[in-house]
Amino acid sequence: MQLIFVIASLFFHAWGHEQIGNGNSGMQGITVGYGQNDDTLRIYSGCDDSTVYEFTFSGSSWRKNPVGKGQGQMHGLSVGFGRNDAIRRIYAGSWTTSAGPDEFTYEDGSWQQVPISSGLQNSYDGVVAYGRNDDTLRVYTGTNEGQCHEFTWRNGAWTSQYMGGSSSSTDGSQHDVFAGHGRNDDTIRIYGACTDGNVWEFTNRGGVWFPQVISTTDGCAWGVCVAEGRNDGVKRVYASCGPQGSPGDIYEFTWENDNWTRTLVMHSTSCFFGIGAGVGRNDDTLRLYAGSFSPGHLYEYTWRNNQWNAFDCGEIPSGSWLHDIYLAKGRNDDTVRVYAGGGDRWVHEFTYRPDAGVRVQPDSSAETNPGVPIVYSMWVVNTGTHKDTIDIATSGTLDGWDIRILDSGGTPLTDSDEDRKTDVGAMNSFDSVSIRVEITSPSAAIAGTTDSTRVWGSSSLAPLVRDSAILLTTIAQISGLVVEPDQTDSIIAGEAVDYILTVRNESNSSDLVDLTSSGTISEWGLELLDDAGLPLEDSDSDGDADIGPLSAGEDVEIIARITSPPGAEGGTVDTSRVIGALNIDQSVRDAAALMTVIRIVPQVRIERDSTDSTDAGSPVRYRVNVTNLGNKTEAINLAFHSSQNWQCFLYDSTGITYLSDSDGDSHIDAGSLGAYGDSALLWIDIAPPANARHNTVDTTYLTAFSSLDELVRDSIRLITRAMNLIPGVSVEPDQEGTVDAGSSILYTLRIINQGNEPDSFDLRMESDLSWQAALRLPQGEPVTTTGPLVAKDTMIVEVQITSPPELASIIGSPDSRNTEHRTLWAQSLSNPSVQDSAYIITLAVPPLDIHNYPNPFRGATTFIYSIPTRGKATLSIFNRAGEHIATLFESIDREPGIFTESWNGLSSSNGRTAPGVYLYSLTFVPEQGKTRRITKKALLQP
Repeated sequence: MQLIFVIASLFFHAWGHEQIGNGNSGMQGITVGYGQNDDTLRIYSGCDDSTVYEFTFSGSSWRKNPVGKGQGQMHGLSVGFGRNDAIRRIYAGSWTTSAGPDEFTYEDGSWQQVPISSGLQNSYDGVVAYGRNDDTLRVYTGTNEGQCHEFTWRNGAWTSQYMGGSSSSTDGSQHDVFAGHGRNDDTIRIYGACTDGNVWEFTNRGGVWFPQVISTTDGCAWGVCVAEGRNDGVKRVYASCGPQGSPGDIYEFTWENDNWTRTLVMHSTSCFFGIGAGVGRNDDTLRLYAGSFSPGHLYEYTWRNNQWNAFDCGEIPSGSWLHDIYLAKGRNDDTVRVYAGGGDRWVHEFTYRPDAGVRVQPDSSAETNPGVPIVYSMWVVNTGTHKDTIDIATSGTLDGWDIRILDSGGTPLTDSDEDRKTDVGAMNSFDSVSIRVEITSPSAAIAGTTDSTRVWGSSSLAPLVRDSAILLTTIAQISGLVVEPDQTDSIIAGEAVDYILTVRNESNSSDLVDLTSSGTISEWGLELLDDAGLPLEDSDSDGDADIGPLSAGEDVEIIARITSPPGAEGGTVDTSRVIGALNIDQSVRDAAALMTVIRIVPQVRIERDSTDSTDAGSPVRYRVNVTNLGNKTEAINLAFHSSQNWQCFLYDSTGITYLSDSDGDSHIDAGSLGAYGDSALLWIDIAPPANARHNTVDTTYLTAFSSLDELVRDSIRLITRAMNLIPGVSVEPDQEGTVDAGSSILYTLRIINQGNEPDSFDLRMESDLSWQAALRLPQGEPVTTTGPLVAKDTMIVEVQITSPPELASIIGSPDSRNTEHRTLWAQSLSNPSVQDSAYIITLAVPPLDIHNYPNPFRGATTFIYSIPTRGKATLSIFNRAGEHIATLFESIDREPGIFTESWNGLSSSNGRTAPGVYLYSLTFVPEQGKTRRITKKALLQP
């Protein structure tokens, strides 16, 4: 048996087309709806034979049912609650007759037809809409005279309202009517396409219709719709046009700045009839769809990259025209399809097919005896990008030969999706399914006859996408041998796998079977063992191991043990063949193909955890080693996460070049690393921002993960500490004060942490006089340290200073002991060089007093006097008789303090005074309070 592998895969990415049913003449209108008021969507089409047809998809085929005949040719249709009750009805325009639209109602299992108006000149549509923006649905239609009419069911009868339009049929006919928010406000309006090229808009205000031509086309306007054609949230009006048989256009009309603007969407060599919009590709993009006239093509238009892009979805077989377009889930599944009425009498369905792919393998060949079935093991693979059901069929089998398609367990395949085609069941993308193909030749088959059976796999999504494998089955001569089955398995590198093979003598006489092998990869091992696991022997010494002799039809089991080397790379495929040959006739042989795959086992290691610190704004570099411990060469991907969102930069071993995405999987990586321990030296820089707070700690996790399996990963932790300490302290304010001798004064000061981190500060005071003083908190507790202060935090302290009581007397010579100079220091505990101070000056003021020394005196004396508050002072001298002798100073301004003034014993006229007792008087006038005077005696000696 010869085994051949042919790998073939086809992909398909286009539109599928199907004719779902026909009428007796051209199909002019199309819609999809719940016309029978059940939960099944159906297709409804109006025909030129005056019939409305209903098409229902039954799961595998379309069923056609005539709904009924109207008053004339049936044109535009819609399904809706036209009577504002709970019953949906079908409304269709009636052409070639002086009548209005027709209404069709499904009741008690049958359809009933009622004309809703008469006297109109060829109605083209039956559109159900809230045209007046109230809570009443109405029916709208265009006429051959270029006008629009409205029909309202009221009090058991239909009433009509003329809405406006062209003045006569010579101006054209209102060929298509559509309701929508064309101006993107809260108002529904009616839009009509007129064959004179005008596109009309009808607005109802207070029960009155106001018609307006919003713009014109450059030909007959056949179709109109309102949609968000550009997928930007803005609704626009679209119209298709073109004289029959002439080039046509599709126009876009946009309401902006209180005006309509016209844009050409696309120009075509043939005119356009129907137009519609929807998600025809079942994605998030709304597109325009238009049908053309002779030949009948369905065109798709997509707004992309600021321009319209056209795509030809396909031509109908007859080449006729496509008149009306509607998008819906017509088969009641999850797929939106495009439906169109054709001038060839057919209703056409267009389905967008996603990428599909099929692989059937392998090609195989074998010999067999007449009447003896042979089973081929095959694989069916869904190589497409979507879930698919692969249909299985065969061709080329000779007459009289029997073929069965079985699953891997030997059970015949079935039709799982009820499309009347045998399949392998639903398969996810790139899934594979094992099947068996059993081929049995006739018992009278002639030796040498070869059957070429082709096994086909076809995509259910896109039947044109298919692949096949050829099975060549040859009728053997009288001598025959089978070695089977072909097998596939996977192992870990360094392991062995045992394949159980059956060797059967299909000759009509006993014979030894020589066994050899081929195809085994270098450094791999293949052993042939008996069913007990012992090596097969060469019983006839011809250089080949053998089994037997085997009688005619006898079979035995052997073991083919294949051993892979420990360093085999994942994904390596060994295809060994175990070949059996009859000893009598070495040309009679068969082989079993054994496909052994090294399972891919990814494993990643990254090392190591590290800790470092750096100044804020300066990056720190870490050395990293990434190792591929798996069994397949791959690019090890890398990702990092910083707890502080600090910047991280990855470099290769040079430390200069940034790492990149070498394999194009959107992840940066360490480059291609060989299997079994190939490693790469990398560098990572972690940069704290310049404003990072001191002692901020970032934990960055650097993760290495396999590009083959993202769940296989390893990570390291890099801990980085930012150093950004800026200490600072302020003690404020400097202060001055006065206090009565023996009394206390209280100063309030602020200790401010001017640094950027919490800090504590020692507090101490220094004084030149060391008056009694206390440093305390406002609550009264003594304090020597601030304790922790957060950055920019402030602590309030108080300094109480008490002047000595003896300063109340000014007896004797004056000195500076009445003024204390004190400094309050704050010093950082984290950085003792950081400190600041506040300066406090305290003046001890005695009571108002004066004396002189020496006393008695000769020649001159000095007066010492104390001033308790701001005011004016006068010092005068008198004799004992009270006569004025001299005034030393008069009404001079004085601050609180102790002062001196000398007297040389002269009078005011500079005359020498006689020895004796003199009176001196100090008069003090304070800024506030009463005037006070002190008078004392001084003795002037001869």
